[in-house]
Amino acid sequence: GTTYLCTTVFHVESGECLDSMVEIPQVALKGMNDYQSFGSGVTYFRRYALSSALVLVTDKDTDASGEQVKDEQPKQKKAKIDNARFNKAIEAIKNGEYQIEQLIEKFDLDASQLSIVTQL
Repeated sequence: GTTYLCTTVFHVESGECLDSMVEIPQVALKGMNDYQSFGSGVTYFRRYALSSALVLVTDKDTDASGEQVKDEQPKQKKAKIDNARFNKAIEAIKNGEYQIEQLIEKFDLDASQLSIVTQL
């Protein structure tokens, strides 16, 4: 059967009430049995039904802390730069043909190279 969550907000002084109803989909979550998945769904929908009905903004979304599918590409590892090429890059920076930021962004500089760059 279909399961619904009914949220009722009752105003004591006026006697008015606001009702909303939403279907809770039956889903299987990885690593959880059916009852745990159902409990997660109920908790999630209760939280957001109340937030929506009372126009509350929540800063922390603890429901999103589980396993998520990420669309972003993994960051590529920066390449090392040999000393000959590094020295050419330093000369180009001094001549205004290259920027320090470009060098730092593109290459994985070692400690001695970083020391030289920070002194420019």
